Amino acid sequence: MDWGTCCMQAAREQVSETNLQEPWDACGVDPDFDFENPSPSPSVNTTLGWCIHHCPGYQKSSAEQWLQPLATWIIPALTLLILCSVGEHGKSKHEKWPFYTLCYNVKEYIAILGDPASAICGAFSELFMDALMMKRLNKADDTFAQVVIGIAILASHTEFCGWDSGYIFTFELNEMEKQDAGDSPLEGSRSRNELTKRVRAAFKDRDFASSLQSGIRTILKARVSFVNGVIVPIVLLLVSTGSSFHDAYLKLGANDLAHGLAYGIWYSWLIILAVVSNSYVASVNPGFTKEVIGRLVDLDRRTVPLRMRVTTAYDWTQWVRTIVDEQPWVPHRHRPTFFYLGHLGGQTMAWVCVAYVCSCAAAISYNTPTIGIGCRSFSFLLYGVLSIIIAWLMVLQAWAASRNAQKGGHPSQIAKLLRLLYICLTFLNAFVLIFSTIAQLIGLFRSCICTHFGPLSTVVELSTGTELSIHNAKVTWMPLGFVSYAGVWLVCATAIGFRTFNYTRIKKLIG
Repeated sequence: MDWGTCCMQAAREQVSETNLQEPWDACGVDPDFDFENPSPSPSVNTTLGWCIHHCPGYQKSSAEQWLQPLATWIIPALTLLILCSVGEHGKSKHEKWPFYTLCYNVKEYIAILGDPASAICGAFSELFMDALMMKRLNKADDTFAQVVIGIAILASHTEFCGWDSGYIFTFELNEMEKQDAGDSPLEGSRSRNELTKRVRAAFKDRDFASSLQSGIRTILKARVSFVNGVIVPIVLLLVSTGSSFHDAYLKLGANDLAHGLAYGIWYSWLIILAVVSNSYVASVNPGFTKEVIGRLVDLDRRTVPLRMRVTTAYDWTQWVRTIVDEQPWVPHRHRPTFFYLGHLGGQTMAWVCVAYVCSCAAAISYNTPTIGIGCRSFSFLLYGVLSIIIAWLMVLQAWAASRNAQKGGHPSQIAKLLRLLYICLTFLNAFVLIFSTIAQLIGLFRSCICTHFGPLSTVVELSTGTELSIHNAKVTWMPLGFVSYAGVWLVCATAIGFRTFNYTRIKKLIG
């Protein structure tokens, strides 16, 4: 199928004594057609049924039609995706089969694409935890509290596996395991009190305390440069975005540019995720952390992906409160109900970022003639709706699994069913994004069926550069593009502000 030929065929049937314009001029397919100084093309429309009958199939993309969005939007979006943390499996070389790391990373990147709200929520939770810990660190008046808080900051992206708050300092681990071998996770309160006292007493040993302090300083100074790791790719994306807006402004009414702009806006939640997920204090390699302080602190080798960092941030915050403030210890599997309600609220707030860009992208495609829901706008809306369902399922399945864990049992059938549903919907949502991108690149959406979802009697627009297209470009496409990116950069600026504040504080403390 050729969209220009289809339009000219319809134009010939509409030629009248009052409309003597040549079909190629009417459809904007004349090679000499000037988009930069256009006189609006006449509207060439027909019914959806006529279009499907006379113009079956789809129009394959030309080199320019797939190279422009690939270079401007897709490759920068993939770069930002790769910058996002997916955690580490923690397995040694002997425990991994060939391509294990590659398969693990691909799975986690698909999970980010399928569940963007949980990833954004997890990234923000670490940022807020840093701010909370920095506040406590400034108020800490002894070495013991400073080191404990420093460990929590470094370990916030690792899973807290110990059932006891004190079972993290290796100098006490072996001895206490021998003494409490018969205790259950909810027993042995005397042993735990004694352990806390021993931990505090150990910090009177200058060698032990200074070793930990020195290790923490080394790790924090070894962070990946924020400028090299995040700012440079984002500035390059900003430049390409500005170039695309400039092209769209010069070619008002070009439908392909409008849809390309919509896809670029759709991917822009990745900008938020890349900035926020690289703004927390401890973004060093966990293997390096293990190497520096592993002989003093028993940290898990596995770092969790972004979607799970709300729970790890909460667990490590509770650990600090137990050790420093001497509050009662609650095992990490016994999180209270209010935690899950707060997590649900955080997921919803994170989803607002995704819904914002999805709605802006859908509005642009919706108002690209023909006016109405088509394949592109439907994909944007479907992605947004599935994202909130998946984000809520993430919390619901975790809450259901924790109920049985509190009783010492295995996850219930409902918890297993919810987890299976979460996994399936996550892969489905990732498929929606990936398939829609591929379909737009190859031209699959450039077809009559994808123009509008409606009855065969629906009137569809076949021409480009019409007066309606130019009007929508001025009133809808360009303003929505500016508004959407302004919102995205506002969120990023807030995250960078938090990051700068936290980093300035920690820099003063470590020297």
